[in-house]
Amino acid sequence: MSTPYAGAGARLPAGVSVGHWTDAQGQTGCTVVLVPGGAVGGVDVRGGAPDTISTDGLRPGTVNQRAHAILLTGGSAFGLAAASGVLRYLEERGIGLIIGSVAVPIVAGAVIFDLLAGDPAALASAEAGGAVVAAVMVANSLGGIWDDDRHEWIAPLTAWNYSSPMIPGANTTIGAVVTDAMLTKEQAIRVAAVAHDGIARAVRPAHTLYDGDTMFCLATGTVQAPVDAVEAVAAQVVARAIAAGVRAAQPR
Repeated sequence: MSTPYAGAGARLPAGVSVGHWTDAQGQTGCTVVLVPGGAVGGVDVRGGAPDTISTDGLRPGTVNQRAHAILLTGGSAFGLAAASGVLRYLEERGIGLIIGSVAVPIVAGAVIFDLLAGDPAALASAEAGGAVVAAVMVANSLGGIWDDDRHEWIAPLTAWNYSSPMIPGANTTIGAVVTDAMLTKEQAIRVAAVAHDGIARAVRPAHTLYDGDTMFCLATGTVQAPVDAVEAVAAQVVARAIAAGVRAAQPR
């Protein structure tokens, strides 16, 4: 897989890699966040039209505490089949939750509806109390895109007068916040929840009936950092990554 991200110079925590594959003809693709050593995982699913895989295992009270990969894919429900390839890749390398003599990879994911259009992806990062906080975002929203840093529209929504339902041609913003901060599963879920504020800053309106907005959080746990700082920075880098990805997709 290649990594054609806007903001490709952004920093990822040690032990984390991100890859992307693009189907130019079909105008779709998939992005995978790999953490072979495992990371504490959390998820927050919003919007009225979500489609996800294996998110229940990231909720509190479940046996597994760590995830090994997050799949962010296009292709609507059909695209979730890409999770089998990620599972096979990890299983062949003995990566996963060890149960007896078997390694079971923990792979969760979400999908966007891009059957009628392509999707831009981007990576952004910043520091929070010494910890790296990075956001990997796939943006294909129903709403317009606002650059919260530059205070300007990148792709304004002009076709909806709010007086009737919009027929969605493309929708959903999904992504993952990846950090080396030490987080519990409950704290990772909070980071995923607060990261939705970044979607709301960049996508207007966000979390509509036609969107399946979903945010993941992965924490490798090598740096002690204030959780509130990680949450605040998570929202910032999510908004920046969405803006960067959509801006890079605009005609030049």
